[in-house]
Amino acid sequence: MKKLLTLILPALVLTAGPKPATGDAASYYYRGEAKSLLDDREGAKADWKRAAESKADDAASYYQRGEAKRRLGDEEGAKADYQRAAESKADDAASYYYRGRAKNLLDDQSKKADYQRAAESKAGDAASYYQRGVAKYWQRPETDYRADYQRAAESKADDAASYYYRGRAKSLLKDREGAKADYQRAAESMIDEGVPQVADAASPAPVEATADAPAQDPAGTAGTADGASGERYGAFAIDEGAWAYGFSLLAPSRDRADRAALARCVQEGGSECEIKYVFNGSRCGAAAVAEEQGLRAWGYGHAESRGEAVATAMGFCERDNTSGGECRLVSVACGE
Repeated sequence: MKKLLTLILPALVLTAGPKPATGDAASYYYRGEAKSLLDDREGAKADWKRAAESKADDAASYYQRGEAKRRLGDEEGAKADYQRAAESKADDAASYYYRGRAKNLLDDQSKKADYQRAAESKAGDAASYYQRGVAKYWQRPETDYRADYQRAAESKADDAASYYYRGRAKSLLKDREGAKADYQRAAESMIDEGVPQVADAASPAPVEATADAPAQDPAGTAGTADGASGERYGAFAIDEGAWAYGFSLLAPSRDRADRAALARCVQEGGSECEIKYVFNGSRCGAAAVAEEQGLRAWGYGHAESRGEAVATAMGFCERDNTSGGECRLVSVACGE
C-alpha cells in the first residue's frame, strides 16, 4: 500500500551533493522514496527495483527490501521479507523499529515490545532519532516524541537515508522548504555500485508496477477485453487536494476497474483523481486514512472477507502514519 503525502513547495537549486553510499537495499530504497515524494515516479521505480534485487541480512534491510517489492507490486515477495525481518535479531533503535514494523504487517502482537525497546534505545543520527520519535508516539502519544524529530532535523546528513529521514522530520515540524531540500539531496545521492549484490535465491523476483500505481497483474492482462483473461480487478483512486476517493471491485478488466474508481472519486467531489492502487481477484475492498495539520496517511486493503480487508487497510495506515492523527476507516464494500 502507498502512503500519500502532498508537498507543494517552491523549486530548489542545490549546489552540493551528498557522498556516495554503498549500493545496498537501504540506499536504493530511500533514494527511491525521496524521488517518489518529488514526483519522479520512473526514477523511484528504478531505485526500488535495485533495492528489491539487493542482498539483505538484518531486520532493517529485509524490511526495506520488502517495502521496495511491495511498491513494485510483489506482495508475496514483500511478505517473505517482512517475515525474515520479524525473525531477525535486534539490538538498537533501528533494528527494533524495523522488526516491530515488520511484525505489525504480520499481525504479530509482540510488535509492542519492539516498539517499546526502540523508544528506550539510544539514538545518534537523523534516522535513529526519527525512528525513536515514531516509536515513542506509537507507545505513548502524550510523550514529547517531537523532541526526537527536532534532533533528527538538526542532525548531520551525508547519504540518501539520512537526508530522507532528516527531511521527514523537518516535514513533521512544518519546515516544508527544508524538507524538500533534503528530499532533493537524497534523490541526487550518489550510490557506489561496486560489486552487484544479488538477492538470495529464495526471494521471488519483483512484479513490475505501472507508472501510475503498484499493481498486482502478474499475468500481464491489464487492458485486455472484458472477461478475456477470466480475472476480476479492483482499483483505488484519490484526489489528495479535495480529499476525495473512490474504489471499484470485481471489474472484468483493468481498464473498467480504473474507470469505475475514477468515476466514484469524481462523484465524491474530486477534480484531479488518480489511480493509486490496483489489485485482482479480491471480493472486498477498504480504505483508511489519518490526518493532522495537513499531513495524511492512507491505507488500502483487499481480501475475500470484509473483516480482512478492513484489517489490512487499517494496518497499512497505522504502519505508514506519522501524521499524529488516528487512522479511521472511511470506506468498505464487498462485491458479489
